[in-house]
Amino acid sequence: MRDGTLTLYDVCDLFEKHPRDGYTDPVVSGIPVLAMAGTKDTRTSPDAAEMVLRTLPDGQAVPFPEAGHAVIQFSQCARDVAIGFLEDPDAPVNATCTEALKPEFHIAPDP
Repeated sequence: MRDGTLTLYDVCDLFEKHPRDGYTDPVVSGIPVLAMAGTKDTRTSPDAAEMVLRTLPDGQAVPFPEAGHAVIQFSQCARDVAIGFLEDPDAPVNATCTEALKPEFHIAPDP
């Protein structure tokens, strides 16, 4: 699969390149930021939410258990957290609803 996918990047050579200084530098800002991450995201590492906050001192990261990419699209809990953040971006978000997203495991009793 890897070999077949790598050929897709060959098309990039058809375009003129326009490198920009600082393009890959982390954003540094003091504005409030909410970084949301699904712990089962197959596209972006769940650690990315915490990682981006290294240079965003007024940021908050919220992991969503058992959620994938675009967590806000599929989780009412994520939407509620986002709305709370938008209503008061300077306040700590209330992410208690994420506890209900954690799966429960039950082991059958020994016969």
